[in-house]
Amino acid sequence: MKPSSLITICIAIALLFMGMPVRSERTIVVDKPQLAYYGVATILNFDIEYEEVVEQPGPYYLYAERYLGTKADIEEQRHYYRLTKVTPTVSSIADTTQRYTLSETFLKNNKVTFDNNKCLVALNAPEFSLPPCNWSLPEYSSPALEPIASALPLNEEQLLAGSTGKMAEGAAKIIYRLRENRLNILLCEVENMPQDSRALELLLNKVNEEEKRLTALFLGTRTTTTHKCRITFVPQQAQENTVLFRFSAIEGLVDSNNLIGEPYFLDIRGEEVRATDKTGAKYNLPTEDVIHYCEPATCKIKIVDLNNNTLLSFDCHIAQFGIRLPLPSQLIKQKSQVIFNTYTGEIKDITNPVK
Repeated sequence: MKPSSLITICIAIALLFMGMPVRSERTIVVDKPQLAYYGVATILNFDIEYEEVVEQPGPYYLYAERYLGTKADIEEQRHYYRLTKVTPTVSSIADTTQRYTLSETFLKNNKVTFDNNKCLVALNAPEFSLPPCNWSLPEYSSPALEPIASALPLNEEQLLAGSTGKMAEGAAKIIYRLRENRLNILLCEVENMPQDSRALELLLNKVNEEEKRLTALFLGTRTTTTHKCRITFVPQQAQENTVLFRFSAIEGLVDSNNLIGEPYFLDIRGEEVRATDKTGAKYNLPTEDVIHYCEPATCKIKIVDLNNNTLLSFDCHIAQFGIRLPLPSQLIKQKSQVIFNTYTGEIKDITNPVK
């Protein structure tokens, strides 16, 4: 083998190893058992609710204004989707980049409660159960569509009328007769009036139902089907004009990369949280056997559409934008009961022991 070829091979091997990631190491003391736990990462959940709407014009929609004195609501067949509600909620997962340990001695002297993600829930709290989230976040909701009942099948008299106009006239006469009968019932001007309120209610409901079904022959029918979907987002940094989801009037909720849908953008802007010691210098987090909690950042969350119209706007505490701090040793020494917020990692309540 030529020396030049050997040099080339050595250089290639060196470059290969240079590109390989360096594996980190962690030393564990065998005779000192430790329990690991994690910091909290806040999750933003957005529950999207939208409707699939099918509109069908009534067979007599051209005669609605003539016989009913109102224009038909639906004059053509349509199938579309509409966004009805966006509800934000918060949850959490373990932030595996924030890993801490507690020694066996510490665990013997203190009662520490963790959740299923191995995140702190409480310290020295007896018989503790996870409290429900009581955050009240605003939601977006659009006005509801006015439902239109399904049409009544035509009877023999209407079918034999010979023309659509005659059939429409016959249906309108039945509608006016139903309205007259309902008024007579309310004024107690009919024979064999129901003797109890329940029977009267059933009779009126039947009259109303028949009127709505006949009216649909003129005004049309509208059926809606509700669909729900949850979008989960874990903030890692400030966001601006990040596509959260896309919505199409033709297909409903679509993938964020599907250009058929109109984009809805997520903006997250948070404050910068810093910790200093008594001298004002930057605070270094100790690595000793201590309880760590989070001081979350207050962030402004907004969802806007393509025209920059605000769909939702609210403030929310986000753990990963905040800082980690050690619980004061005095609270641990005096066996204080400390409750942590499981969504942000911050201190929720402190109860000092009764002396």
